[in-house]
Amino acid sequence: MKLAILTTAILLSVTLKVASQPKPSPTPQKPPIDTSSLNLELQGAVCSQDWKQAIKVVDRMIEAISQPPGDSYKYKGELVIYRGRLQTLINSNSSVPLSELPGCTTGPRTSPTR
Repeated sequence: MKLAILTTAILLSVTLKVASQPKPSPTPQKPPIDTSSLNLELQGAVCSQDWKQAIKVVDRMIEAISQPPGDSYKYKGELVIYRGRLQTLINSNSSVPLSELPGCTTGPRTSPTR
């Protein structure tokens, strides 16, 4: 499981870099996708270990980088692999120590609910 944790941590780092890539000008048909908010959503979902929500965010990231123009599509394969790792975490009902997840040592970065 240690390898899976490290792989997840590495892929999260790559995914966060992809999400922070500047989005090229959108085509007129679709509004721009705010990749910085996707980055924060993914970080919150992973830190909360809400794997299903993390998959939803990764799916939106894949959609964002799949829109022309731009060259971010080269990260699509990495995002698809990362999505598969998240699905494995769901299937195995796994939890990962926060210390093993980049940026999660202090817990979720989402605001508390009342």
